[in-house]
Amino acid sequence: MARPTASLFNSYTANDKRKAVTFMTSYVFNNVTTTLSISDADPAKAISFQKLWDRSAKTNGGEGTSRVALRYADVLLIYAEAANEANGVPTEDAYTALNKVRFRAGLNKLEGLTYEAFREAVWLERRLELTFENCRRFDLVRTGKLEAAVKAENSFNRNAQFESYHTLFPIPVSDMDANPLLEQNDGY
Repeated sequence: MARPTASLFNSYTANDKRKAVTFMTSYVFNNVTTTLSISDADPAKAISFQKLWDRSAKTNGGEGTSRVALRYADVLLIYAEAANEANGVPTEDAYTALNKVRFRAGLNKLEGLTYEAFREAVWLERRLELTFENCRRFDLVRTGKLEAAVKAENSFNRNAQFESYHTLFPIPVSDMDANPLLEQNDGY
């Protein structure tokens, strides 16, 4: 099972409905309840990811067959961010889009934010709403925050390493085979 970082887990507020469905914080085995910890490096005692977990699946890990491609919440957050960027200030429509996502999560509406504060609020909302949906890395790369996020992460005694080429995608082998003029440089 995937293990969330402490910074992600602690980013959810107590009244955020998404937290309870995103993380497994305890389990029962042989009628004994075990409470899990965000700081314990032992996988049997560490908080785990359970979002989109199909509890009826007969495979190890409870993996279902459904995979998220694009959700309405993602569309709303893309729109909110784009409207803020295009206008240099958060518009009424941008607030409406962002707050639709927040209301569903049981959170209060945001209002009166500056351009930069609104931008940060959207980025945080994307992190919390789209957790484990393969959006975070792309968001960190496009906002220039990947290196800082990787270096700041030390949950479960991780020794996070970052190289500048981690922001790039490799050239597909099929493209390199089709065009011998393409070659990788210094491993990226």
